[in-house]
Amino acid sequence: MSDFRNVVARQFGLEFAVDEALQNLMKEFGNNLADKNGEDSWTLPSPEPSLSQAMGRIEYGFAAPDFTLRADPEGLLWTSCKNCRVTGFPKMQPIHP
Repeated sequence: MSDFRNVVARQFGLEFAVDEALQNLMKEFGNNLADKNGEDSWTLPSPEPSLSQAMGRIEYGFAAPDFTLRADPEGLLWTSCKNCRVTGFPKMQPIHP
């Protein structure tokens, strides 16, 4: 999946600006985000895991404009396991029903 220039992330409010200190650190490692994005905004999309079925139905999604917030791993695993069709896979109960 690609979102050149963060167009979609920006529409949904799911991008964050890289502060000057991190910009300088990234440049030291040869990673000029402005060049890679094709613009000078120094923004990145917020990380957002999602699980979807083969037909495109989203079973689990997490998105937050604050990139320091992360999805609950237990919720992600529960959703993944409840849709598992493997014979003999142990039945799991939700931790947060």
